[in-house]
Amino acid sequence: MPDTPPPKWLAALPQAVTLTGVFFGFLCLIWAPDHPYAAGVALILAGICDMVDGRVARMTGTTSEFGAALDSLADVVSFGVAPAYLAYVWGLGGTAGDVDPGALIAFVFVVCGALRLARFNVAAAEGAAVDRFEGLPIPAGALILASFVMMVEEWDLEPLQQPLVVAPILLFAAALMVSRIPFQSFKKFKTRWGMVLFYGNIAMGLLELAVGLPGGTHMFLLLNVYVGLGIFNAVAAREKAPAG
Repeated sequence: MPDTPPPKWLAALPQAVTLTGVFFGFLCLIWAPDHPYAAGVALILAGICDMVDGRVARMTGTTSEFGAALDSLADVVSFGVAPAYLAYVWGLGGTAGDVDPGALIAFVFVVCGALRLARFNVAAAEGAAVDRFEGLPIPAGALILASFVMMVEEWDLEPLQQPLVVAPILLFAAALMVSRIPFQSFKKFKTRWGMVLFYGNIAMGLLELAVGLPGGTHMFLLLNVYVGLGIFNAVAAREKAPAG
């Protein structure tokens, strides 16, 4: 007998998770000027939604082109516009409604994020491998900015809240997104220990946030390890490649 297709209403589950992530991105935009720490937490929650929606779709057998397109549009808002605006009003000296050099720097992040998503969509349509990403995923780029803001707020590192510090971090994350550096996707794990280590660190960071500990710092350090490993592996692979 042919497999029975899942009920149509099941498709609403992953889409609801995706739209919940958009809601958290929208909250980041609202909170960024006056509550930057809460805005960072909202982006972390949006990141959790982004991790979950695809898994829900696969578990329920409701993956679709519509869901993939919705996910990309949601990512532009939650991980492109929202973190760029947070960085702009928090650390680039911007004010809502202004257009200045800081706004243009923040816009570079949005552009690179959109390009990164477009390239990912093309690669996915061509059947690219799922164990590696080409370029830093846009959620990781967004969370680098958000967790840096949170870390500075957690430790009252006010001297770091300035354009000379924030702009290089933002531009570095933007450059990584459009780079050709391969990064682990964490959709598949070679060992159970690797899966436990990955999800355990995320759970620990969320638990720290829940009990008032510096979870933003934990997330920032974790993301820097992720970026560092990607760059290290890329350099090592290039050195091992035969000359000519």
